[in-house]
Amino acid sequence: PLQEVSMAVEVLAAATEETSFPCLQAQNMDFLILSSAEEPTVVEASKRKVVEFTAPGIASVVDEEVPDKPPGHATVQATCSAISAGTERRVCLNGMEGQALDTACSALAGQSGSWPLRYGYCLVGRVKEAEVLLAGTRVFCFHPHASVAHVLESECHVIPDDVSDEDALFFANMETACALVQDGRPVIGDSTAVFGAGVVGMLTAALLRTLEHEVILFEPNRFRLAAVRKKFPEIMPGDRESTGFDVSFEVSGVGDALGHAVRSARRGGRVVVGSLYGESPVQLPLGLQFHRSEVSIVASQVSHVAAALSTRWTKQRRAALAWRMLRRIRPASWVPMHSYCVEEAPEVYEKYVMGNSEDHVQIKIDYPSGT
Repeated sequence: PLQEVSMAVEVLAAATEETSFPCLQAQNMDFLILSSAEEPTVVEASKRKVVEFTAPGIASVVDEEVPDKPPGHATVQATCSAISAGTERRVCLNGMEGQALDTACSALAGQSGSWPLRYGYCLVGRVKEAEVLLAGTRVFCFHPHASVAHVLESECHVIPDDVSDEDALFFANMETACALVQDGRPVIGDSTAVFGAGVVGMLTAALLRTLEHEVILFEPNRFRLAAVRKKFPEIMPGDRESTGFDVSFEVSGVGDALGHAVRSARRGGRVVVGSLYGESPVQLPLGLQFHRSEVSIVASQVSHVAAALSTRWTKQRRAALAWRMLRRIRPASWVPMHSYCVEEAPEVYEKYVMGNSEDHVQIKIDYPSGT
């Protein structure tokens, strides 16, 4: 009780008049007060900032108390998070469209689909409290944008010591790029094409080139194309006359690009679809040329390992591959990145996610200490 603590401090001080710094050790106490204080100091509940989609096309920053940590979870103090512009634009405009976008991520499950919504899956921070993980451990989490997050410890990916926070932000997209290449199964000597130079498209093209494949990149934005070719000058730009690809990867989210990928495939080629089109219909050229082409169209997703690989590959093995590729490619050193404080999130979404994001390939949200 507070009265007993105060009496103990006074007794100790009186018994140690010759000592300038009397010491009191307290155990299992919720607070400790100084004897000179007339009233105990009240510590406010911990707060956090969360990015929330409050209405179609509208993002805001919510200040709220940090909820109690559930069992089996780690409390993570975020340092930064990355906006996945294409997917988050779709969610911010259309909501969840009645289904979870990632069935393997518990932090994104359980939302009803009505506004407000919280979405995002690239968060980097340090463990504050956990049952197994040590405090201070750097982790990547599939979690919406928040300055403090409770994440299942089993879903916290420990960041290797030789990977920076900025490179770690690309973990989810690098895993997606690895899944795309695995689903495409290009063999030595295959010519490949990538349609779209968003983050996933850039990383997919980089992986293919690192594996010594010929890579043609279709991207109308010259700024994005130049950023890739500055790092990988062997990657060549594509045009409407480019054809004869053994394996193509469509990650632009544009239906016309998917149609071009189908038309430009070599006989017996494969077109891997990584874009998420939602429920909108997409027109494809499936006439006589396609009928005779023996071209395969493959749906690729990263939530699970593809059935054909599942006897040999696990999510854990693919995650380890993603970390190795991050070390090798170091995307933070060449993918155009712009950083903003979490307080600027509403303006960032309005201007660069809902609006023109041609030069904002990767958008990073920073969480200053104490937010």
